[in-house]
This record gives sequence, C-alpha cells and structure tokens, in this order.
Amino acid sequence: MNNFHLYNIETFKKYQLLKEHTVNNWSYPLLVSPNSLNEKGKILYIGQETNTWGRNMKFSNPIIELENMYDLFMKQGATNRPFWKFIKEIIENNIDSSIVWANLLLCGKEDGYGTPCLSDEFKKLSSDYLLQLYYATAPSHVIIASSACGIYGEMVQEFLSKIHVSMYSSLNSSCPILVDDTNHIFWTYHPKYLSLTKNTHYVQQLCKEKIRK
Repeated sequence: MNNFHLYNIETFKKYQLLKEHTVNNWSYPLLVSPNSLNEKGKILYIGQETNTWGRNMKFSNPIIELENMYDLFMKQGATNRPFWKFIKEIIENNIDSSIVWANLLLCGKEDGYGTPCLSDEFKKLSSDYLLQLYYATAPSHVIIASSACGIYGEMVQEFLSKIHVSMYSSLNSSCPILVDDTNHIFWTYHPKYLSLTKNTHYVQQLCKEKIRK
C-alpha cells in the first residue's frame, strides 16, 4: 500500500478529532492522491485553502474517495478560476502531468469563503501535511501563490524554515514575487491579487523563464 495513502489515513483521523471541537464548519480536507506522486519532478503548487471542498458529498470511504476526487479534479484540468489560469499559462504540459497541488491550510470553510476557524493543533496538522507532501513529491520547483499577511504569511515562513530556505525580502507592490534560485522556489501573491495589481503577466513570464531553463 502506498505510504502516502497511509499518511492520508492518519491525517484524516486527526482532522476528524479536531473538527469535533471547533465551532466553525470545515470543508473536507484536501487529501492529495498518491497517483499524483508517481511521477517525480512535478511542480508543487501551493495555495491558501480549499473552501467548500467535498460539500454535499456523501462518502462511504472518505479517504479513498477524497483521493479519487483530487485525482479526477486534476485529470479534468482543474477549473478556469484565476488560481488555475495563472499556473496553466506557466506550464508546458497539462495540469495532471505537471502539478502537485496543495494548500497552506488543510481545509477551508464548508460554506462560503475565507479563513476557517484556526487552532494551534489545526495549524500544526496543516504544516505537517505540507512538509510531508514536499518530501514525498521531490518537486522540480515550488510555486507558492499566497498572501504574505496574517496566518498565510506565517504558514509560508514556517514551511520555508522547515525546508531550510530563507527569503529575506518581503512581497510588496514593487516586488510581487520572491525567488530562491538555489532551491527553485517562487513565492508570489494569490493570482486574484496579481490581477488587481496588474502583475500577472510579469510574474508568469519570470516563472516561465526560470522553470524552462
């Protein structure tokens, strides 16, 4: 049995225990399909959280079915929301063969959008999952598309620290992307914000040039 599937089982159990003690309704967690890890050298594409993931779904075997849901979503080319349109312009092949998708937070809200109710235990579960996925993926590049503010900035900095990467600058309007060429890591704003600040094309072109070298 795939080791990452076993890790998904362990993670889901912890998620269920934490969910029982929260006042907020969480979406189902984004459990990455082990099938996505079969090919090495993919780009690890990291967003913020997945709101409404699995909403109105009735699962008899939630871990397998969430993995399958992830697999199908990627095979169908994800969606045309800004988050996905941004990365599709950067990669040469299709989403499924090029990307492993993850988030800073393991889940979002069951209904609506925004940051879910957080606890130290939930942040640790999310942080541990992302780190485990990074090592399981052995990515060719990492693209983090997230705000540098609040919990998201904290989670990015924690992730970078754990993989021994330091980015000494900060994202701002005149510096919409940070690059670590040694470790092949890019940190930019969420694509919605890049569009608002008219930085989408610049960031995409920079990523393309460096990834396709």
